[in-house]
Amino acid sequence: MHRLATLAIMLGVISLEFKLGRGYPYGAPNYPTECATLKPSHGAEFQDSESPYDVLIAGAPNNGSYDAAQNITVQISGRDTVTFKGFILQARQYTGPEYVAIGSFVYPSNAKITCQSYGPEGSSVTHKENNTKTTIEFTWISPINATGKVEFRGTIVESYEIFWRIEPENFSTPEPAIPTMGVPMNTTGVNVSECGRTKGCYLSNCDDPNSGPCEYGVTWLPSTGADGETAFELFGSAPSLTSPSYVALGLSFDVSMGDDSVTDCLFNPFTGSVEVQMSWNNDGSNAVLGQKHMSLVNGSVSGYFDDGLLVCRFTRVTYPPSTSDTDRAQQQAEDRVYYPGSDVYHLMIAKGQVSDGFKDEHSMKPTVSEEKFNLTQTMQSSGEAKLNPLKKAHGIIMIFAWMVFASFGILMPRYFKTAWPKKTWFGKAVWFQLHQPLMIITLILTSAAFIIIFVTEGHYSKLDGAAAAHPPLGIIVMTLVLINPIMAAFRPAPDAERRWIFNILHFCVGLVAHLSATATLFLAMYITSLNMPDWCVGVMVLYVCWHASVEITLAVHMHCTQGRLKRKNASKYNVTASGINLDLDSPTSNREQIEKPSPLQAYSLFRTAIAGLHLLGVLSCAVAISFQIVIS
Repeated sequence: MHRLATLAIMLGVISLEFKLGRGYPYGAPNYPTECATLKPSHGAEFQDSESPYDVLIAGAPNNGSYDAAQNITVQISGRDTVTFKGFILQARQYTGPEYVAIGSFVYPSNAKITCQSYGPEGSSVTHKENNTKTTIEFTWISPINATGKVEFRGTIVESYEIFWRIEPENFSTPEPAIPTMGVPMNTTGVNVSECGRTKGCYLSNCDDPNSGPCEYGVTWLPSTGADGETAFELFGSAPSLTSPSYVALGLSFDVSMGDDSVTDCLFNPFTGSVEVQMSWNNDGSNAVLGQKHMSLVNGSVSGYFDDGLLVCRFTRVTYPPSTSDTDRAQQQAEDRVYYPGSDVYHLMIAKGQVSDGFKDEHSMKPTVSEEKFNLTQTMQSSGEAKLNPLKKAHGIIMIFAWMVFASFGILMPRYFKTAWPKKTWFGKAVWFQLHQPLMIITLILTSAAFIIIFVTEGHYSKLDGAAAAHPPLGIIVMTLVLINPIMAAFRPAPDAERRWIFNILHFCVGLVAHLSATATLFLAMYITSLNMPDWCVGVMVLYVCWHASVEITLAVHMHCTQGRLKRKNASKYNVTASGINLDLDSPTSNREQIEKPSPLQAYSLFRTAIAGLHLLGVLSCAVAISFQIVIS
């Protein structure tokens, strides 16, 4: 009965995680079929009835024509408080034999782009979470060098099996333009050819460190006077500017987040402006300073977005106003502002999205310089954005703990008591001598990884989107993995009257821990800062399917084995659900029974082979994902 429950739950996990891997709860996936047909792969058809939703378009004439770089507002809303959970919206232009995706959407924080492989990045937008919604609004920006006609098509999802097409709807009169605020953008390029000569530079992820292009970086022009100013150019790559975004520079005395002075550049495509502000990194969080323009030189801020690059220019006062070094240090500590010329710093660069005027968690692994920079000199260096080594260790340790050691260890008591009934190592059954150390290793590795991540983060981490459940699930796994060995230490004797209670509890806690750990690893693939490629999600799905198929194979084989042995060896063996015991009342001696060939030997060999294949499969999955973490 327990095994049937295990298989049922495992199959449920496969189904759930397959849907997660396809991404439906967190937006339409970037798959060619879905992007071309705009139809969800939910196993259902579009509704034939009238849609209870309105798709309103404002900012374009009634014929759907657009001018170059024109803003058009698109709003999806339910009639009479009707809600929806998901959607995909795509801007298309008819260019001959078929429609093609065009332009780019500026989307709110509860939406994201998709179908990057189908058309220009940003030409399709979808939901970010599957919570209920009554309305959502976007701004679509037409191509900057073309005119034509646009149609908005897609799907609105009420529930998993109920969804309607989005067809061309009524176009309303243009809405008034949003007034421009902040500093206008300009379009002057970033020059890295003078790095190390006339200006200092820290560049990251460059095709060529001497000439670029680089994914992100910062340049500075040191001041020449004791009370001068330092001019900065801060930039980060962005395939398209479809929503408010930021790029930020941190000055730090170490390579970890915490007690860092940060300069933020916030870009707003709605208003065509950029704002620069000062903020401060606490342990795991960032807060804008009360005097957010402290140390910034008035009139020095400018920025632009061009050719996939966010560029921000600003000038800062090089030294704090105080005259003595002691007073300057005290003032910096009180104001939470590190001045460029006061010390040498590790440089941190991050980028991400802006929601309601505030920075979201960075969407990339921040790049942190290994060496400290003197910003009064024209130093030059380059580096790569790297994940904190301790975070890498946390992930790799958890992967091997649960994908390899735990997944192999839990098979032993379930299927190998009957496969190796009389084989012993050091006086105890072989299956137990494998199961116990494997689960102890799982406990040790899980505890080590748990401690590592808490020491690294210094606090409870809150994640966004699909990864939000990763931290609480991790705590649940840690709790369960501690409970099970404690129960095992106080287990009753095998022949005790209430031993069955321990057996059930031990089985259930172990099962829930394994399933929770698998889900936790799966959700880790969606942590934004990891930037894990899509194939890693596929490997996790493969692992779940592989483990489930091995359990099914062993369960079916064990069931068939017990039936055959009962029929063939009823007089020689006592076959029970918990194992196969030699019949001590048989006139044949124990030695003769053990040495005499029996069908059990062939059955044991088959299960042993399956165990070997299982170990090879899970080890391959663990190594593949771990290698990606190492090189990230």
